[in-house]
Amino acid sequence: NLSSLGGKITAVETAAAGLATVGLKKATDSAIDFDTQMRKVGAISSSTDEELQALRGSALELGASTSLSSSEVAEAMTEMAAKGSDANQIIADMPGIISAAEASGEDLSLVADTVSNAMNAFGDSAGDATHVADVLAQSANQSAAGVSDLQYAFKYAAPLASSLGISMEELAAATGVMTDAGLRSEGLEGSQAGTTLRAMFVSMSKPTDEAREAMEQLGISFYDSEGKMKSISTIVSDLQTATADLTDEEKEQALATMFGTESLSGLQAMMNATPGTID
Repeated sequence: NLSSLGGKITAVETAAAGLATVGLKKATDSAIDFDTQMRKVGAISSSTDEELQALRGSALELGASTSLSSSEVAEAMTEMAAKGSDANQIIADMPGIISAAEASGEDLSLVADTVSNAMNAFGDSAGDATHVADVLAQSANQSAAGVSDLQYAFKYAAPLASSLGISMEELAAATGVMTDAGLRSEGLEGSQAGTTLRAMFVSMSKPTDEAREAMEQLGISFYDSEGKMKSISTIVSDLQTATADLTDEEKEQALATMFGTESLSGLQAMMNATPGTID
């Protein structure tokens, strides 16, 4: 009996040793991946040895104090470095980006990439990375638009929006309103929302002769008395008022003339929303 029991104990010990070996291998592989990723961050950001050590320490600390692993943090750091952030900027911005990823439930690398794109497009008007991350998290939680939708919208529309003085918050809100309207079921995803908004901005900045005539007939102007582009919310509100007495056919024709058919579905979604929704 003792002999039989001893065999069973030996079998359990052998199995436990095997599991421990597998676990050790995974841990070793993970450490190697982390080191490789950190070297990549250092190379892309042109960091000194001292800066690389600071980046490494920050990644390890954030990996230990948040719901994300150090390797995930390192991947996000790589995204930021690829978009032009230096070591100090990456270290300062990562906590806010992680908070946005946790709040929205989105992939950390995706959030980091979207934050970097927004900051590059809007410049100083975007604020710091923590504010941009807050906007992404708020938009993702308050509308049906996820961070991936906002990423595409920023990719296509943010540069022109920024040049026209349209804020990052307005762009995010407009994307959310379109998504909330159910246009996704018709194929309007983030990339299409972005192209829709970009087409709208192009039409507003360079209206055709036919568009100018339609605007005059409706008493519409996209600029205020100081020559600044009005906010998206104000423009949508003006359009709602100016077209209120038109038939559906007349309204659609007027909007298509002013903005083009590519913008029509997204523009109508914003006009059909409750007044003040974008604000």
